[in-house]
Formats: sequence, structure tokens, C-alpha cells
Amino acid sequence: MNEMRGHHHEKPHPPLTLPLSPWGCHINISPPTPDNWHYRSSSDGSDTPNFLPHRRASSSLSPLTGKMTSHRPSMPMLSADVTRLTSRRSSGSTGPAQTSNLRRCDVIFGRVIGKGAFGKVHAGLMHGRPVAIKVVQKRRGSGIHREILQAERLAFSLNLQHPHLIEIVAVNMCEGLRGDALIVMELVSPRTLQSVLDDPTRTISFPERLRFATEMTSALVYLHDLDLVHLDVKPRNVLMTSDEKCKLADFGSLTLTSVSAPMEETEFTQLLGTLPYRAPELMKGFFPSNKADIYSLGISLWQLATRETPHIGANPHWLIYQVTKVNKRPDYHDTGSDSNELKYCDLYTACWDAEPSTRPSAEDVRVSLDNLLHLSWQVCMSNGRTD
Repeated sequence: MNEMRGHHHEKPHPPLTLPLSPWGCHINISPPTPDNWHYRSSSDGSDTPNFLPHRRASSSLSPLTGKMTSHRPSMPMLSADVTRLTSRRSSGSTGPAQTSNLRRCDVIFGRVIGKGAFGKVHAGLMHGRPVAIKVVQKRRGSGIHREILQAERLAFSLNLQHPHLIEIVAVNMCEGLRGDALIVMELVSPRTLQSVLDDPTRTISFPERLRFATEMTSALVYLHDLDLVHLDVKPRNVLMTSDEKCKLADFGSLTLTSVSAPMEETEFTQLLGTLPYRAPELMKGFFPSNKADIYSLGISLWQLATRETPHIGANPHWLIYQVTKVNKRPDYHDTGSDSNELKYCDLYTACWDAEPSTRPSAEDVRVSLDNLLHLSWQVCMSNGRTD
């Protein structure tokens, strides 16, 4: 392991622009029409997915344009007359979920709580329930809008329910001239795990770091069990609740990995996650697997320890070459003589291994973190500490 720890940053290149929020959007609002809203009813019926098939994606680097190209299945844009069926993993029963039209008067927009590359997020109310409303704007000549909406719709249709995942409550696929769409989510604090790491007044103990890491990982265990990959795992996409719990957000790159189907080729230049967290096989254009999430998780675990931004200021083209050809990774954090810190370092090193097949599974990572947390509590108790 020690032989691998010799990578150091070279002279930084011009700054790399990173997304600003966990919602990944940037836009103006156009009024939705009631007929193209779908939202989850209050019924507790348990259902299984059986809507428009969202097939897996593959990607490659175009030799002509130099852009990353995605091979995604053909899927029509979503409309009001599409019957939505949901899946609740807590029950084995099946059947169609109820859908209802949400009237414009049922949604109240409040202040802007987040901005990103594809739009804005507002605090708001839906039927009196506090919600976050993400507005995604269609960009002329770009397939990115469609890709995002397909991924968000997939997350909604599967009714993903996990204590460390943001719940999508409703979707509105507006098909007017502007093409804006709205995604309604549960409302939590706009504070992200990234903002916690960036706060110089905030102390993060080793057990607390392990708890953050475990909560992120448990969300991935849930997604991977469903043959889903998030593809944009990073602290900025983790929202913090008022009681300091982590919730993984932004499903704009969510992809199914289990279904084989005919593919169509579409431009896919921005939906493979954030470059410093992107797995090398995705940079090379290979088909995404759940091990791509594990690589991103490894970079995030490193960031939890160092509270630094990975590959800050690196030129994108230089970084892609360094990661894929030279196996460049961030510098290891200072572990001192702490055996638990050494084990933590070994864990994120295993996660960012260049070979996807040798990376641990999300469940393996979760178990390792649980064991480390148990050991750290033993150390704290022996030292008379409980933090």
C-alpha cells in the first residue's frame, strides 16, 4: 500500500469550474400546466415498476468531436397520459400506483435556496407540505435536458425510499416552448456536506466522519441493490438535515445497469458526474457500473479526512490524462501512528483502485466503516471520551 502513496500534485492549471449545488440546475421559471403534473398519492399501496423502460446507458469518446457520447435507449419524453407504476422495496406486493394531476395553485414557490449548472431550487409548499422545487430548463440543441429528466423520472417512478436518500415527491414535465420541467422533492436544509467541510469553525471528530461516510455508503448499498448507479457521488450532492443526517441528492445521472436493450447514440458530455470524482473507466468511455460510484465514494472519503477539494485547479484534459494514464490520485491524508486512520486510508485507496473489479462493493465499504466506527468508539471510551 505504501508504494502507491507517491503521487503529488503538479503545478495547477487554470481553474476547473465545478457545479454549485446538489441539484445541478440553472434557470428561469415558466408556469407549469396542471395536466402534465404527476405526484405520488398518499396511498400506502405497494407497487412494482412497469412504466416506460429506462434502459441502461453506455458511453464512448467520439474520435471526431472529442466529446463523450452516451448510448442510451430510446425513450419518449414524459407526458400526462403515461401511467406511472412505483416500486416499494419494503413490500413484495405489486400493482399500479395512483396518480393525480397537481394544480398550479397547489404549489407555492418561495425563496431560492440553491443554484447550479442547470437551474435553481426554490423552497415551497405542496398541499401545505414544505418541499424543494427544482426547475430544469431545456437548452436548445442539447440532449442534456432530456437525459436529466429521464434520470429524475426514473428515481421518481421507482419511489426510492431510504433514510439517506432525498425523496422525489412529484414531477412536472412541461412541454411548452421553453420546455422547463419541475422536480418536487422533500425539503431539508440547503446546507450540504461540502459546506460542513468548508466551515473552518466546524470540528469533525473521527467517529462523526465515519458516520457521515456510513450514511453516504448505505444510500449506495440501497441503490446498487436495485441495479442503479448514481454517477455523481460527492459531498456537494449530500444534503444535511437539521439533526446532521446525510441525504444523497441529485438523481440527474441515475442509470439502470441490469437491462440489455438496443441503444441510441446521444450527446452525453456532462452527465457522467463531476470530473474530479469521475471514475477512470468513465473517462475512457466505458459502460458505467456500480464500481464507478465506489470510485467517487473513495474520493469523497478522502475529502472527509482532508477537507480539501480533490484536484483543485486542474485543467480537465490534463486531469483526464493523469488519472487514466498515470493513475494519479489525491495525496494521502496524514494518518500519523493512528491504526484506525491507516485502515481508513487503506479503505478509500481500495475504493479508487484503477481496476473496477478490484474495488470493494458498497456493502463491503459499509461493513468496513461500521467496524472502524466500533473500534473508534472503543478508543474513545478507553480515553474517557464520548465524541
